[in-house]
Amino acid sequence: MLALIEKGLSRDDAYKVAQRNAAKAWEGSDFKTAIAEDPTVQEHLTQEEVDKAFDIRYHLENIDITFDRLGLSAEGENVSWRG
Repeated sequence: MLALIEKGLSRDDAYKVAQRNAAKAWEGSDFKTAIAEDPTVQEHLTQEEVDKAFDIRYHLENIDITFDRLGLSAEGENVSWRG
């Protein structure tokens, strides 16, 4: 949704795209594939942008900072929250 909004789609329209494809996933389709094949998504996002939206590493990019702010850092230990 956020990637579509960043590309100029209204929040309401981006939500409709997400819901339409979530319904397909509930029926057994792969959500990422449904999103990538959606005509509205194809108008606004490249395959690379879709892949990035589904890449867990992108979403965990600042996880160490978040954990530090919560007082959950592993400072001094050989631990990283990234994969």
